Amino acid sequence: MLDNSDFFTGAFPAEYGNAASGVFDIRLRKGNSQKREYALQAGVLGLDFAAEGPFHKESRASYLVNYRYSTLAILNAIGINLAGETVPKFQDLAFKLHLPTQKAGLFSFWGIGGQNAQDILADRDVNRWERMGDRFDNYLNNEVWATGLNHTLYLGDDTYLESILSFSGSQKRYQADTLSPALDVRLHYQERFINTAVRASVLLHKKIECPAQSAKRADCEPTGL
Repeated sequence: MLDNSDFFTGAFPAEYGNAASGVFDIRLRKGNSQKREYALQAGVLGLDFAAEGPFHKESRASYLVNYRYSTLAILNAIGINLAGETVPKFQDLAFKLHLPTQKAGLFSFWGIGGQNAQDILADRDVNRWERMGDRFDNYLNNEVWATGLNHTLYLGDDTYLESILSFSGSQKRYQADTLSPALDVRLHYQERFINTAVRASVLLHKKIECPAQSAKRADCEPTGL
C-alpha cells in the first residue's frame, strides 16, 4: 500500500502544521491503471484482502483497497481458542482513489483506519476468586482514522500547486464492570477520550533554474513556497 514516505524527527516544513515532536508523512501508492488485480492471504496476524485496478479499460483513474481482520478473532468465533481468555480483535482498512483529469489537475481521495478491542472477563466460577480484581470484566477499545482529498494542479513545467483537505481522529474507550457473588453485573468505571482534527494546506512549488552566468549560489537553489 505504501509509496515513498518521509519521517521527520526534528525540524520539519510548516506544511505539517502544529506537530510537536515528529511527523510521519505516509503516502499511499496509486492502484494499477492497466489491469485489475486481487489478492487474498491468511496469516497469524490476520485475514487480508486487497484489490486494485482501473475503473474501466479506457480510464487512467484507478482504485486501491486493502482490508484485514484478526485471524485469532475468527478462530475464536468458531470455537478454536489459541490465545486464552484475552483474544485480540482488530481490523483495518486502507484505500486510495487516483483520479486524473484533462484540465482540472489530479485528484486523489484516500483513507486509512483501524480498530482493536480486547475483552478481559472474570472467571464465572466465584470459588476461584482470590482478590478484588478477579471479579471485574474489562473492555478496551481503540480506534484511529484519517481520510482526505488531495488536488495537484500543474501550472507549467516547473510549477505546481498542491492542496490538501483532511479529517483525522482517534478514540479510546475503557469500561470496567464488577460482578457480585451471584454474578450480577454493575458498571464500575467508564472512560472515553476522542481527539479529532480538520486540516487544510496549500503548497506552491516552483523549481528555479540556475542561470549559466550567475555566480550567486542563492540564485541556483530550488525553493518551495
